[in-house]
Amino acid sequence: MDFFPKLMDLVKSELTSSYKMTDTSAYSDSELLLFRLNLNEKLVQPKPRLIIKSDKIDSKRVTIPTEFQNAFNVLEGKISNGHDINPFLSKMAINPKLDDHLLYDWKIHHFHLNDLNDGTSYFNERSDYLLLAIVEDDSVFFIDIEHHSDPEVFVKQEYIKIILDNWPHKMERYEIKGISVGPEYSNDEIKKLRKAGIQTCVVIADKAYAPIGGGLTAAGTSVKQSLKATQIQKTMRRLSKWYENNKQPLLDSLKQVPGFDESKLNFEFGYANNERLALFEFQTGVLICCLDSI
Repeated sequence: MDFFPKLMDLVKSELTSSYKMTDTSAYSDSELLLFRLNLNEKLVQPKPRLIIKSDKIDSKRVTIPTEFQNAFNVLEGKISNGHDINPFLSKMAINPKLDDHLLYDWKIHHFHLNDLNDGTSYFNERSDYLLLAIVEDDSVFFIDIEHHSDPEVFVKQEYIKIILDNWPHKMERYEIKGISVGPEYSNDEIKKLRKAGIQTCVVIADKAYAPIGGGLTAAGTSVKQSLKATQIQKTMRRLSKWYENNKQPLLDSLKQVPGFDESKLNFEFGYANNERLALFEFQTGVLICCLDSI
């Protein structure tokens, strides 16, 4: 049994029902899987997280107008309490086909400092000021606050320097050692190179650092997502092999469940209570196994 089409049934359902993508038939399964992974990378799963601030944040916060300071405080509270903070993101975050080069390159999300919402949109109103931050599983690192109209707001190498100055341990694994330091690009050059699908390193104090977000492909998509898609396809092949090797014991076990009809055997993917991707037998609702979440 090939489980990959079953997985793609879930992916297509999520893209159409939750993300209003109506043209899934125009794309290959590989493209649709990447679209779903793109949403995973851009959107933030609600859960309580510890906030860790750089030495730039407090001094920057007091210089912005009061309404933006208030929005900062609201966002801070939502992060600490595990509430949904996606409305503070770019409106493009929920578009499966739109790429976020700042995130792919440097792992940095940008949040609009505005908590006003007229109720007609999932997203809050746009803001003159952005909070730049790294979101991890249990922590959010506040890096800097910048004006949205700054033409270099998404390519400032200063963010990497702030990370290096405040949390040097986070940069150690990305230092490129044993080679001559490459060219030092300007922020504007990095913007143009990203647009052309050319990956760059950042040079700070004569040390070169690889992209902490995993980097961009030549097509401008996420390297991390491409690797994840490949891993998922390998997992589906392993799952298919496991099923073929364990089919009879599994069927014997399912036959003990009231209402099970072997002629109507049907597997579907969904999510277990802990949000892990899981394979179920549809008739019985029996959980067959859990896998890494997509």
